[in-house]
Amino acid sequence: MEVIYRGMKIIIECPDCGSGNEMSWQPLIREFWCSRCDYLMDWDDVKARGNYRQVDDPENVVEI
Repeated sequence: MEVIYRGMKIIIECPDCGSGNEMSWQPLIREFWCSRCDYLMDWDDVKARGNYRQVDDPENVVEI
């Protein structure tokens, strides 16, 4: 069996609360949000700080 990953998931860690909490994308305001400390970041801030990493997205796996 071969596994193909069709997408990547970006994990963004909150720089404000320092808890390593993953921030979630809020499409209506187009920013990332931390549920613990209510901190908001736009994508330009995330790229400038470098507090993100890309991982394989398990929801986009196709088995052949």
